[in-house]
Parts: sequence; structure tokens; C-alpha cells
Amino acid sequence: MKKVTNLILLLFILNACSADRNDLIDAITESNNPPIDESAKDTDGDGVIDTQEETDHTAIDNSCSFMVNHQTVAPSDLWNDEDCDADGVKNSMEITDGTAPTKADSDNDGIDDGEEKRDATNPLNADTDGDGLTDGDEKNGGTNPLKMDTDGDGVTDGQEKLDTTNPLDHCSFVLSEQQETPDTLWNSADCDSDGISNASEITNGTNPLIYDDATPAPSPIAGKWTLTEGVITNGTGTTVYIGQTFNLTYTAISIDENVQVDFSENPNQVTSTGNYTMELNFIFLGNNYQDTITLESPFSNGDWSINATTLTIDANTTTVNGNYTIIELTENTLLLSTAVNRQVPAGGLNLDVQGTLILTFKK
Repeated sequence: MKKVTNLILLLFILNACSADRNDLIDAITESNNPPIDESAKDTDGDGVIDTQEETDHTAIDNSCSFMVNHQTVAPSDLWNDEDCDADGVKNSMEITDGTAPTKADSDNDGIDDGEEKRDATNPLNADTDGDGLTDGDEKNGGTNPLKMDTDGDGVTDGQEKLDTTNPLDHCSFVLSEQQETPDTLWNSADCDSDGISNASEITNGTNPLIYDDATPAPSPIAGKWTLTEGVITNGTGTTVYIGQTFNLTYTAISIDENVQVDFSENPNQVTSTGNYTMELNFIFLGNNYQDTITLESPFSNGDWSINATTLTIDANTTTVNGNYTIIELTENTLLLSTAVNRQVPAGGLNLDVQGTLILTFKK
């Protein structure tokens, strides 16, 4: 009987030890594997938590099924190395570039993002060179998506498409649509095979597309113009006061324009009449000064010539520089800039002023 009692006691002790052992193992397991926070769980590692994917109706077990703007946690390394849209750019690089990792062609120009990166075009701008044609249209048509004017004839590729001329042939263009500067190759070419280079024909006023063009095309500057505005916004100057030289800045704008200019051709002569008033504003020794100055026409009577974007009036040598930069020249608008360097009396002071005078004329 004593032996039976001892055996029962032994079995009880062993069973108690086994239970303690299991409790210890469970405690260690829970310590090494804490409970998962289901609110931040991202099963597929795409950066979007599962609860959000359920709301979005995307797949929680598909790392390429998600909404980019709902990525709130760091994607997994595996996701970063994936290429969900198969455009040749890894997901992580698409996020860096700002392109869509789930859309092969982010800007809808017909070219995948990866191909745009290889071509050096902008995968976020459908028209990288701004010529009016998408990068895809340019690539399919053989023009350069990185160059507004592929053939260098001075007409953009998009305009050539509108004109139904050939953007790959620098002798196929509409002369009146030449808004860009032609390249060196076009300038030296002779599109009409008359022995005169294209550049020389433009200078002479003849048509580079018509052989033996006996009648030069009239220059758009020819005709009668009226001054509508004169303005200086970046004026600087000096004045001497009580034996000291002071620096100052100023602005000026016309308030009373009564100037007419007539450009004639063959010979190229300019005649100008009238005057205009400029209102000058400057600060000197902490005081604001305003004065008006009446000036003669910015042009003197004489000969004129145009070379590229430079208009030269030979007679102008005193009040203003005889060279003017043509900012805009259309059928009805002439916008010029010229350097000013002269003395003017203003505010009871004699000012030595410099600046850039912008003149607007209308026909």
C-alpha cells in the first residue's frame, strides 16, 4: 500500500512540473512574438495598411493592387524592387521621380516612363520641348521630342504639322511662321537654289523659297508707327550734392506720348516727329522725388538697318544709343529696348542716369 501511495505522489509531481514547463514555454513564445497590431498590418508590403485596402477594395495580398495616395507606412524592400506597371522603372524610383508606380505612362503621351527616362524626355510632361506635339507623336513621326524645331528651319514641329509641311525637311516650311531662330545649317543652305543663301535672302528681304524673287518682301517694320509707351524700370544714377557723389535708383514712365515714326524702304530711311514726357521717380537722402521731363522723339531722322534682332538708326548718337534690340515685331506692334546714358535735371538736381528704355509703338 505504501508503494502505491508513493507512486501516485510521484505522478502528481511530474504532472505539475509538465504544466509549469508548458506555461514557461508559452511565456517565452509570447515575449519573442508580441501580438500583431492589426490596425497597422500591411500583408502585401505595398505601403497601404490592410484596413485601408479593404476600404479601397484593393487586394491585401497583392503588392501591386493599391492606391498610391493611401500609402501611409513604409513599403517593404521586396515592393521597392518590384515594377508593378512593368515600365522598366522600379517602384521605389517611381516614387522618387513622382511618376505613378501603377501606371506605365504617367503623362499619357504614348511612351512608357522607363523609355522616357532612357530618352531623357520628361515622364511628367507629355510635350517635353513645348512645340505642340506630344513626345509620343514626335517619336512616332521621327521628330525630336527634345527640340522644338527638329529641322532647324525656324518653324516649330507643331506648327509644321498644322501647316502640313515636313518637319524633317528644312526647306519645307511656311515663311510667315518662322518664329524661332533658324540653325546654322539652314542659314547656309539655299532652299530655292538661286545661288543665294537662306540667311542672305532674309537679310535682303527676298524669299528663300522662291527662285529669282525679284521683288523683295516688305520688311514688317516699314510703315508709320505711333509711340504708345516708354518705360524704364531698372534705372540707376549718380548726382553730386554739396561736393559729394551719391548713388540712386529710379523708375520712369511716359505720361504724354506724341511721337510718330515713319520707316521707308529703298532706301531705308526713318523720319520722326514729336516729343513725349517721362515721369521720373527716385529717392534721394530719404526723400521721394517726382519730376517730369519732356523729350524729343527717341529716333532721329536718318538711315536704318536690321541685322537679326538689332535695329540701327545711324543718326542716333547723342540722347540715346543708336542700336535698339527688337523684342517684338509684328504687323501692328513694335517693341524695342535701348540703353540710356545721359544727364537729366530732376528734383532740383542734375542726374547722370543709366538704364534700359523700353519703347512700345503701334501702327
